[in-house]
Amino acid sequence: MQHRLIEVLKIPFSGNLADLRLFASEVILSELKNTSELIGSWIMTNGRMVEDGTSCLIRDLIQHRLQKVTVASDGWEVLYRDPQDQRFWDLTFPHGEMQGGGPRTLRVLSVEEAKLKYDLPELDTSSSEMT
Repeated sequence: MQHRLIEVLKIPFSGNLADLRLFASEVILSELKNTSELIGSWIMTNGRMVEDGTSCLIRDLIQHRLQKVTVASDGWEVLYRDPQDQRFWDLTFPHGEMQGGGPRTLRVLSVEEAKLKYDLPELDTSSSEMT
């Protein structure tokens, strides 16, 4: 899998997977400028339920690239910010009846939507911190 990623990105591989992952997520974020929603899925592979490519992308983005702003009071929804373009991304689990909340969905929220949903009247729109 890592060789395919290196081949697609056409970058030299130094052996450091963390650097490669960061580079890949930066490339991916720049490609998502016109995207407003990522909907993950689980697929059956070799008799097991596994994340599809979109779910893996969402996981990678929230772990390595997006900045966490706040968590909803129920603990199941999280507001993130893209440090490159300052867009807010809302992480949800729309299939709560499934194990672990099911596959994730990540969608863009306007500043006003983020303020209302997460009860953040003083949300700072210029950085990842609240005023």
